[in-house]
Amino acid sequence: MALWDWYRSIPPKTRILVGVGIMTYAVFGMAATNKIEGYIKDRKELTRLRQELDKVVPTITVVEKRDK
Repeated sequence: MALWDWYRSIPPKTRILVGVGIMTYAVFGMAATNKIEGYIKDRKELTRLRQELDKVVPTITVVEKRDK
């Protein structure tokens, strides 16, 4: 509850600014997500992009230790 207590203790004008800032951040995130989603036209392209990504992403190979 410390966060809620802090929020209630700040002046109302500051609370409004915090709220508007959070809403602005959310709107920007939604707009950016829609733009990014627009780059992928269909499932075929999504599959192709994932295959290209798999080529670039390093893989981890597990090597078991031998007992002497």
